[in-house]
Amino acid sequence: MEYLDGWALKKSGNLALVGLMVCTFSNVSAQNLLNGPESVAFDTVYNRMLVSNALDGAIVEIDENMNQDYFTTGHQQCAGNQIVGDILYVTVPHGVLGFDLATADPVFDISFPTYGHPDGFTADTSGFLYVVDTWGRIIKIDPADTSYSVFVQGSISPSLQDIIFDEINNRILAVAYTVNSPIFSISLEDSTVTEVALTPFGYMDGINRDQFGNTYVSTYSNYGGVYRYDPDFTDPPELISTPHNGPAGLDYNRREHILAIPNFYSNSISLIDIIPTSTDENIVPDNYLTIKNYPNPFNAYTIIEYRLPSHSDVTVEIFDMLGRKVEILFSGTLPAGLHRVVWNAAEHSSGVYYYKINSQYFRAADRTVLLR
Repeated sequence: MEYLDGWALKKSGNLALVGLMVCTFSNVSAQNLLNGPESVAFDTVYNRMLVSNALDGAIVEIDENMNQDYFTTGHQQCAGNQIVGDILYVTVPHGVLGFDLATADPVFDISFPTYGHPDGFTADTSGFLYVVDTWGRIIKIDPADTSYSVFVQGSISPSLQDIIFDEINNRILAVAYTVNSPIFSISLEDSTVTEVALTPFGYMDGINRDQFGNTYVSTYSNYGGVYRYDPDFTDPPELISTPHNGPAGLDYNRREHILAIPNFYSNSISLIDIIPTSTDENIVPDNYLTIKNYPNPFNAYTIIEYRLPSHSDVTVEIFDMLGRKVEILFSGTLPAGLHRVVWNAAEHSSGVYYYKINSQYFRAADRTVLLR
């Protein structure tokens, strides 16, 4: 089936800085359910945002028309959140909880000794989860068997707040809530910690990245600002939005190029339209067929996205590692432009699969990992 275009941002805000449209909302619906919003995650499958409330332990869902409802309630101090496959993971004082995206049923619960408070959260492409302990540790979790280990301790700031996986460089980037705190890089190969940027502000509470390698950080300094760094951290940071009242855990919608900023003290979310920036080598010519899928790895379903350079007959097929065709997802004629299809792999076993796009003039293939 063809997957319909996702998040449709309803804008009613004002132009904050050149090229950026900012919309800040709280009580757009009949009742504002945000209560100390600490982190936000774009759920592009169900066209909504999921927001962690630190003060009442609820997860609030906000649909594309900005209507609010409770996704789940009754938890303690929900902080960082991350969607991996069909599960929303959330950090709480004792560890991490997981909820089925479709039903909100609890499906994961892991406890580990904490010295501070579990906060920021990320996941790598191998399926491992990484959680910040604000005492200055990063915990690595294998959700397959609910085992965990201390990945980093003692070699990084004791006031860690948030982390993000940098897939291009196979590392984690971390920020801390201290004056002039640097942005840290942690190698996934040996957990070595280095400093990639000395910030002029510090007091950071959120970090995220776009698909072009740009890094976004939120800071309580300078009346609450959001800054953007270039992929190599060579240029001075660019202030893209201010002021914010307690800017916390960011999320970046790579499909629509929207940055979401929870404002902890004003119980609101700011949405910023970002003008995509990239280096020349990241720009794909218009006459090429481009493909990707997300999430990857995935559990149960993934979205395959492809852009056709011209009107064409198209087939989208799935193959296993032995080259056997396991499913045809789409076969038909499509116009030029962006298209999406969902692969529901609930009946297939874990492993590596390949998806192939065949058109009259172009072919492309890539791999994806199904995790159970």
